[in-house]
Amino acid sequence: VVCEAATGAAVEGLIEVGVTTREDERGRGLATAACAALITSCEADGLSTWWDCAAQNTPSTRLARRLGFRDERTYRYCLWQKRVPD
Repeated sequence: VVCEAATGAAVEGLIEVGVTTREDERGRGLATAACAALITSCEADGLSTWWDCAAQNTPSTRLARRLGFRDERTYRYCLWQKRVPD
């Protein structure tokens, strides 16, 4: 397997798309083709697809735009760590 597109579980009609491409096979359009086919299948099943990646992940953001995703959002994260007694 050189490229794999997959989804998580659908929640309230929404499903997230993700893709992994073997490093030596990147840049050949495989991720675009795999994701486009998966998105078409999901939408045929009545699901709405979405894409999630860090803004710093340039290859992923470029792929998302090629696939038609445009609604970019900024999220803030919080980290909570339990204190370990000395």
